[in-house]
Amino acid sequence: TYSPKTWLSLQVSASRVTRFPTLNQLYSATSGNSDLDPEEAVKIETGYRLRPARHLTFLQAYFRSDVSKLIDRKDKNSLYDNIDDVDLSGLESSLEFSGRRGSVRINHMYLDAFEYNFNGQTSLKDRRAYSPRHKIDYALSMQFGFGLDVGHSGQIIVDRVGSDRKALPDYFLANLMAQYRINSSLAMFLNIRNLFDR
Repeated sequence: TYSPKTWLSLQVSASRVTRFPTLNQLYSATSGNSDLDPEEAVKIETGYRLRPARHLTFLQAYFRSDVSKLIDRKDKNSLYDNIDDVDLSGLESSLEFSGRRGSVRINHMYLDAFEYNFNGQTSLKDRRAYSPRHKIDYALSMQFGFGLDVGHSGQIIVDRVGSDRKALPDYFLANLMAQYRINSSLAMFLNIRNLFDR
């Protein structure tokens, strides 16, 4: 990490990662596969953090991962398996604002995800199933002076394909949280997940 200015930070990282299969992936009665090989990946990320004002922060990062023998399932009815090769690359952007009485965070990720399946001498390149091209996460919170805190968060998923490479519907998830402080040692909580049952 390099910070040429107090309001600007630059970051570059590269790593090689080996991930071994979990016990569930190896031995689950419904999806386990004891023949799994370790997953290997080369990861590169570069980005910056900009803070133009005291309460405002903007972050952006480009990432790329070249994964060999990715451990995953083709669908929920399949066993875990090693996929030959997977390329993941994209751009993630985030905006955060925090004030005395509340905060706002918005995050957008654009993702290109492809997998390569080798059949003899032929390499077949397909879009990776269930990996959205666009994902938006957001969170809002407000603190009121009489002991009430309210929060709302959501996620928007756009542009996916299924295991048959056909387009899947977009969807929106919403959550609602509230807390009321009765005194310094007692509080009431309300947490509603998937507010619209999507």
